[in-house]
Amino acid sequence: MPRKNSTTIMTFYGSEFLRLWYSGNDTGGSIGVAWGKRNVHMTVWFKDEVMNCHITDGSVRVWEKSITLKELESILRRMERKCIGRWKPHHRIMVLDPARLDAWNRNTVIKGKKEQVDLGRYISEIAPAFFASHGEFARIEDIMGKTQLFGLQRSRLGWNFVIADPSGAIIRWPVNPARSPLYKVPTVQGMLRFMRYIEKEGFFDYIAPSISKEAIERLAREVELAALQMSEGHDDRTE
Repeated sequence: MPRKNSTTIMTFYGSEFLRLWYSGNDTGGSIGVAWGKRNVHMTVWFKDEVMNCHITDGSVRVWEKSITLKELESILRRMERKCIGRWKPHHRIMVLDPARLDAWNRNTVIKGKKEQVDLGRYISEIAPAFFASHGEFARIEDIMGKTQLFGLQRSRLGWNFVIADPSGAIIRWPVNPARSPLYKVPTVQGMLRFMRYIEKEGFFDYIAPSISKEAIERLAREVELAALQMSEGHDDRTE
C-alpha cells in the first residue's frame, strides 16, 4: 500500500525510467503517472455510503464507476463463498518464496516522501530463486508446516493465487482479475482500465527508450548466468 502523499521512483541499474505518485486522505486517494506533459491518475473516494472511482487524463475524466457500500458488501460475500474453502492433501501448489519480497525491500531506498526501487537489480537478484522454484509443484500435505503457505495453483480455468493454512483452510483467487467477483469492484476494474489506457496513450513507448541497451544486455547476462548455475546445480544433484 503506497504511503500517503508519496512518490515511487523506478530505476534500472541506477537510471530512472518511471515515477509513480500517490496522494491520500481520510476518504480516499489518487495514484498516477506523469510523462511529458501528460498526467493520468485514478482516484477513489467514499461519500454518503457510495464508492466512486474514476480515471482522469489532465483535467478530462475518461472513465468513472460508482457502487454503493451495500452492493460492495454483496460482492465480498460472494467472494467469500467462492474463494474460501478447505484444502485436500493431494492438492498441489507452487510455493512463492517470501525471499522475493525481502529482495524488493533490499533494493528499495526511502528518503522522506520518496522511495526509489532499482528494478534491474531486483530482477537479477530474484532470478536464482525463480529458476529454483519455477515449475516445481508439491502436495500441500507434504510441505505444510506450522505456518501458512502462499503460492500458485493450476485449475481447469487457469491460475490461482492461494493461501493454505495448517488448520486446513485455503483461500484462492484468480490471477486474472476478470475471473474474480472482485472485478465488479470499481477499484479493481479501474486499475485494469488505467493500465490499458496509459498503454493505449503511449506511456510505455515513452519510457522504454530511457532504459539503455547496455542495461538490458547486463540484465540478460545476469539472468542467463542464474539459469546456468541452477541448471548445473540440478545436474549435480541428479548424478
